[in-house]
Amino acid sequence: MANSIDELGRKILDILSVNPLASYREIAEELGVSHVTVSDRVAKLVNEGSVKFLTSVSPRVLNYTRGALVGLVVRPYGRVYDLLKIFENCPRVVFYSPSSGANNFLVFFCGETGSEIDCMVEKHLRPISTKIEVNTTDPPRHIPMKNSKKLTETAPCGENCRKCSFYIEKKCVGCPATKWYKIR
Repeated sequence: MANSIDELGRKILDILSVNPLASYREIAEELGVSHVTVSDRVAKLVNEGSVKFLTSVSPRVLNYTRGALVGLVVRPYGRVYDLLKIFENCPRVVFYSPSSGANNFLVFFCGETGSEIDCMVEKHLRPISTKIEVNTTDPPRHIPMKNSKKLTETAPCGENCRKCSFYIEKKCVGCPATKWYKIR
């Protein structure tokens, strides 16, 4: 479980947020502590779940030209947990969260074109929502890179692109995490 971050931990993270490539030795010199202290503190923050380091990339690197912020009402509410599992490793999803207010789930994802966004909405969101609002936009300047260690037959959401009607009808280029992805 994540704990609060003390002053030294905050200072280390401030330095890393400006220069993610700073060495522990450089950080230690700046803060007047040993590099072992910095290394131990970073390891503690990561191990307790307070910090997770990510690689962010320009969406252009991944051929993403469109983004969509989607608010939806999922009924029954327990299906929200199905979405959390589907989107956890999806390479197109930038942000997702259960929410309160007019919608009970928000997701922001990117696609190569508007048709991939339509596919995500129709295939994964519309079947479990009673209300859906899609707002398309340009993608953000940087998005988290989700590494697919090995290209697979099946996408992280459980779909096999080769058997998907959107893919067969050329409305979608496939999931970047699969070997069926048409843009490489």
